[in-house]
Amino acid sequence: MSKTKNKVIIRNKDYDKLYSLIEKNPGDIADLLETELNRARVVKDDKLPSDVIAMGSTAVFKRRDSDDITRVTLVWPADADVQARKISVLSPVGSALIGLPVGGEIDWPMPNGKLAHLEIMEVIQ
Repeated sequence: MSKTKNKVIIRNKDYDKLYSLIEKNPGDIADLLETELNRARVVKDDKLPSDVIAMGSTAVFKRRDSDDITRVTLVWPADADVQARKISVLSPVGSALIGLPVGGEIDWPMPNGKLAHLEIMEVIQ
């Protein structure tokens, strides 16, 4: 299971679309994403703090296990493009990032069975 120090905050329009996506794409990642959505604070679209990762946001994060710094844009599955650094919200890292604020940290299970410890450094809306 995931472990985070931060409350997840989701825009209302993203919340509804994410639940629809989960229903159409069952699996381990969808189950983890659903767990995060169940504990999320849902806010009006215009009330999302600017430092919180939402769909379409660019996030800069550090993997604490390797100190690698990565910059990605969180997108819907149909818009994913690894070469352009656009990752799907249904990818392991994408599902971990949604709703986290700058300074937020999360331990998230990866396909290799290990936990990735991610720390959010910057969010660009």
